[in-house]
Amino acid sequence: MCAASFDTMQIVLVCGNYASGKSILSAKYFPNFKRVNHAEIRRFIRTMTEHGKKWNPSEYDSEMENIVKRIETVIMNYYLERKGHIVVDNTCVNKESRRKYIQEAKMRKLSIGCIFIDVQAEELLRRNRARPEESRVPENVISMLHAKTELPTTGEGFNLVRIISDKPAK
Repeated sequence: MCAASFDTMQIVLVCGNYASGKSILSAKYFPNFKRVNHAEIRRFIRTMTEHGKKWNPSEYDSEMENIVKRIETVIMNYYLERKGHIVVDNTCVNKESRRKYIQEAKMRKLSIGCIFIDVQAEELLRRNRARPEESRVPENVISMLHAKTELPTTGEGFNLVRIISDKPAK
């Protein structure tokens, strides 16, 4: 994948289901961007507030999401106010979950791009099973998100969209 056209974006959303390769792609193609990721924020909260206990995806708590999103917003604001570039490494599998990032970019008059990694459900589950047990996401979550997937378009408000797919062409 050529990230050259995304290099100039102030915000890049790298999204797709769990185990699709978002974090690997983010690190490889956007090493100079500041990265925000909900799972990392959850790990930080758990480690800090539970005296070093590790968080794993099976302990997802929907009540914690408000604070996770607030911390994400603070981090994004901090770097965007300093003219930094942000890569958002989150699932964001549907239009609704991407809307807040587009609104933020438009409000600040910033460019925003989206790279969506579209992987077949069977492959996502295989990759998830290959992860260390403490890093595995419950399979029903992966299946549910796969069923809710809406591929992004520039019509949502992105300046640029790229879909990386392992699915056979129709």
